[in-house]
Amino acid sequence: MGSIILRDVGVAAAGKPLFQDLSFTLADGDRLGLVAGNGAGKSTLLRCLAGLAEPSAGSITTSRGLTVALVAQDMPATLLDLPLADATREFQKQYIQRHIQRQRGNMTAAAEQLGLHRSNLYRKMGQLGMDAQE
Repeated sequence: MGSIILRDVGVAAAGKPLFQDLSFTLADGDRLGLVAGNGAGKSTLLRCLAGLAEPSAGSITTSRGLTVALVAQDMPATLLDLPLADATREFQKQYIQRHIQRQRGNMTAAAEQLGLHRSNLYRKMGQLGMDAQE
């Protein structure tokens, strides 16, 4: 079971608020639909929920071990010419690497953020051909 709780979340870009004072809870089985015009902050909100961007105000709390994934609207150019299996493998490697970098190399913290035990993170990295030295 997991949940995501937003409290008074806001994001501003170039001094202009995209959205503000956003508060809600997403629990298991909930679905969320975002409808707004271009540039209103829908993608930015989703990036915040996935931990890929920080809100300018408020807080986002996720249940321990909860993993949030976000599929980008546009495929990175480096993955466009790859077969699906290779693109998926490369995406996983980049996703793990971002978490490790965000935790400044602290593998225990990165594993926790990914919802994995540290040993399972090393195992997954090995499966992906990543440098997984302890």
